[in-house]
Amino acid sequence: MGEIKMNAEQFSKMSEEELEQAFSKMSKEEITKAMIEQQEFNKHDVEEQDKVQKAKGTNFKVIAWIHPNSGDDYQVDIYYASKPTEQDIQHALKKSCVKEDYQVVEL
Repeated sequence: MGEIKMNAEQFSKMSEEELEQAFSKMSKEEITKAMIEQQEFNKHDVEEQDKVQKAKGTNFKVIAWIHPNSGDDYQVDIYYASKPTEQDIQHALKKSCVKEDYQVVEL
């Protein structure tokens, strides 16, 4: 099987179809390595976003998973200047069927 070399940034810019084609040509080890690199790339993005938000005066972040009535679940990060109340969090989760799937992080 031909070796495909791509870094996390390249993967993040690919369409779903392009990713499918690339993954079909990769070994399990190559896919695992690419996924780990993507996680590190995403972690870097999150850390940068947290720094930007902290500089704007936010001190807390709610990391929440939205579980809609239909379709895929997705994560949202919501930034707050002061510690969010339960009412703030429930308002942010209004589109979610599950109201307890969140974490409050102090920046």
